[in-house]
Amino acid sequence: MSIKHEYSMRKIQVLLILLIALPLACNAQVKKIVETYDNGQIKSITYRDKKTGLLEGHCVSYKENGSLSMEEDYKDGLRDGQVKYYDAFGNIESIVSYSKGKKQGKLIKYQKMNRPSATPYLEYIENYENGLLQGMTYVYDDTGQKIIEHARYDDGLCIEDTVYLPKGTFYAYRTKGSNGTYVGGELKSRIVPNKKNAATHQPTRKAPIRQRPTAPRPVKAKPVPQHKPAPVRQQKPQPAAPQPKPRLKVNKDGTIEVG
Repeated sequence: MSIKHEYSMRKIQVLLILLIALPLACNAQVKKIVETYDNGQIKSITYRDKKTGLLEGHCVSYKENGSLSMEEDYKDGLRDGQVKYYDAFGNIESIVSYSKGKKQGKLIKYQKMNRPSATPYLEYIENYENGLLQGMTYVYDDTGQKIIEHARYDDGLCIEDTVYLPKGTFYAYRTKGSNGTYVGGELKSRIVPNKKNAATHQPTRKAPIRQRPTAPRPVKAKPVPQHKPAPVRQQKPQPAAPQPKPRLKVNKDGTIEVG
């Protein structure tokens, strides 16, 4: 066996010893604490540094029925990493990210489920920086897919908020002051109706439609109905008026005239 190969084998052995010894050394410095309910069910399992008494490592809490309640990680007595909360059925309820005891990153909240092993639906998502809300937050509908509200934060201060309503959209916003920072107090707001609703309340003028000239279509002449002549009624001859009878006139000389 060459000297170089022997040196490599010893190096590997030392590394293996260190890998085995380090967890044992860490466990020797940390004390495991188990709390139980009156019925004997485990309530929590935590780890504390023997010297400082501070929480260290992965800690778990349980409900009285034995289902998981919470998981969290600690470093030097402060939350560091993800904290997971569970509902009564063991479904994930929320996930919160921490760094050095302060919220850092995403907070994801799920809707309540009424049965075990249910598919979690999003309720809202928040973003944190150094323990304060920062950036965008989103609120979802009952299906967990459609966003019904979103807001924007700056160092924990809400500067924009948008809510989608059935009849329109609600906008709230904050303006900056002369010093370049956002002004506190109530947000300015306005509601913009949906297009369908706006059409009913705000009539718009339509541009006249220009029709292209088209050649006149030949119109078929309708046949003129031929009316039969009405039968001529023959008038009955009326009887002639009676002629007056001639009058006889006797003159002085005795002659007679017919008048």
